[in-house]
Amino acid sequence: MSSKPQCFTYFCQSCQEEHVQPLPDNMSAQTVLPKSCGNDYPVWPSAVVAIDGSRYMAALAAVDDGVRKTFFDGDTILLPETETATIAMLCEQFGGSVVYGQAQEYEFATKASKAGVPMKLLKLGQSVHDVTGQTADEMVLAALEHPSATLLAWESLYRSSMLMH
Repeated sequence: MSSKPQCFTYFCQSCQEEHVQPLPDNMSAQTVLPKSCGNDYPVWPSAVVAIDGSRYMAALAAVDDGVRKTFFDGDTILLPETETATIAMLCEQFGGSVVYGQAQEYEFATKASKAGVPMKLLKLGQSVHDVTGQTADEMVLAALEHPSATLLAWESLYRSSMLMH
């Protein structure tokens, strides 16, 4: 008899809807940071603010709607480090504790988005960033200077990485 997987609900800032995501068996809720519905990525660098469960919903309600790139999982709130006023408010009013320098895995997506890389290349690049052998800056440059060749190369990497798994 299999047990029902644990899930958590989060509000997606990009589509403005709630989503339910299963909690992977090998991760605790504290380590899972939900991704949005697909067209939004966390910003690097971000800060993770942990809030006591009894104050968590009030803390979420206090986060200004203008704070984009906010993700949450029921225990923590992930938001860009540049949102200093919001981070300070969460710490002062809700007793939050902060860990800075988070979301390194989204360095490419952050830089590509700022540089205007087309969404198709941005999503594909984010999927293969760890197997390209390039830095985020090199990937952004390739996507901007040679978009067609980069698309072909990254599609090939993506397919080969799928075959390995």
